[in-house]
Amino acid sequence: MTLETVTTPRVLVYGLGRSGGAVIRHLERLGWTGTWFDISAEPFGAASALELGFPRVTQINPSDFDLCVAAPGVMFQSAELRALRDAGLEVIGEVELFYRTVSPPVPTIGVTGTAGKGSTTLLIQHLLESQGLKAAVGGNFDPALLDVIGDCDVAVVELSSFQLERIASYRPNVAVITNLGVDHIRDHGSLQAYWKAKWMIAKNLEASNALVLPASLELPLETPAHIARVLETGDVMAGDTALLELARIPRTVHPMNARMAVRATLEYLRQLGLPTNLELLKVALLEFPGVPGRFETVAVLDGVRFIEDSIATRVLAVQSALENAPAPIAWILGGRDKLTASERETELPKLEGLVREKVAVLLAFGESGLEYAKFFQPLGIRIVDLTRLTGQVALEAAVKEGYAAVLGDARGGSNSGAGSVVLAPLGTSFDLFKDYKARGQAFKSAVKLLEAELLERDTSTFETGSL
Repeated sequence: MTLETVTTPRVLVYGLGRSGGAVIRHLERLGWTGTWFDISAEPFGAASALELGFPRVTQINPSDFDLCVAAPGVMFQSAELRALRDAGLEVIGEVELFYRTVSPPVPTIGVTGTAGKGSTTLLIQHLLESQGLKAAVGGNFDPALLDVIGDCDVAVVELSSFQLERIASYRPNVAVITNLGVDHIRDHGSLQAYWKAKWMIAKNLEASNALVLPASLELPLETPAHIARVLETGDVMAGDTALLELARIPRTVHPMNARMAVRATLEYLRQLGLPTNLELLKVALLEFPGVPGRFETVAVLDGVRFIEDSIATRVLAVQSALENAPAPIAWILGGRDKLTASERETELPKLEGLVREKVAVLLAFGESGLEYAKFFQPLGIRIVDLTRLTGQVALEAAVKEGYAAVLGDARGGSNSGAGSVVLAPLGTSFDLFKDYKARGQAFKSAVKLLEAELLERDTSTFETGSL
């Protein structure tokens, strides 16, 4: 039976949370019927789902349903979802449901990659709006895609590997792959499976669509789409025109994210047949405020920049942070390790050149901080072991130690006052914090505490000198 022959399909929503809740609200608007399942005793959104007339099931009979929409937090290769598929029930995700059921269709720019996809997504939205288009952001964001597409010209959709592996017919107008590195190996089973999920963004593209890629990224599939290659060095280009010189790219934007976002914006405008106002595009790029929690400068004290990048839990993301932070750097690293032994051997060496060149001190915290730091010990970088401290206390100590090290330049005693204290932890947050946002907030609180202490010190010095 196909959905086209079913007047009101019976839908199983597998997993609530942000995405599942949005799916239920969308199904209610469609007039479809359904139930939901979740392994949690009290999942987020349960009360709302029940109020909308979607009851909970504790046991699943696949023949009772025409379709299953599974939340991205439920592993697609889990035994439970495999059993549903083996029983003949189609299992899709929120993005595929959006593509099949939203009418009139909403055009999309889909963005994926190992690092930088969130910042690139938000920057594309910002650039599109500079050209007079009303753009919404959805996908791997809060709120979910199905909650934001009611009133927009175009949706810019951040797509994780988990969302992409549950699409069937979804086809973005412009597909963007920022980069491909190592991540989620335990979830997907292998690096090849992870990359295969990422390339799902391109599997349905047609000749009218565009695929935006870094110049060095090998294309493993054939596609009729227009291939738009982006150089990984130099200025931000708009065709043959230098839109913004490399030196003028704001610190809130990674240069490659800027190049990719501009190219994706230009490709979409080309599809619409709309002219591009390059001056407004340039102004928008210069004024982009950045993304909270993603390479965010939270304060500058005595010339020392404090940068919060708590979400940097992949080597590619950490590499980006160290590349863009001013030296000398006090690097705060640690958390719960998600690298396998072989990944540590192949991935961590990619950071050695940057650490040797730019890092003055390694501030190790959490379960894996000292293990990470000792990998770089042969480079002669000083290590401060804060792993016996927990939570907020650990980051307060790291901020103070980092500030002192950078201000005096631990490598040469220059006392230059330039440089940065960077939280780019590499490990996940779950050893000491609820999530990466809570870890980032703890870092911000630690910086505010240091700022207050410095202000009190300066005030006391002034008052003493006045007597």
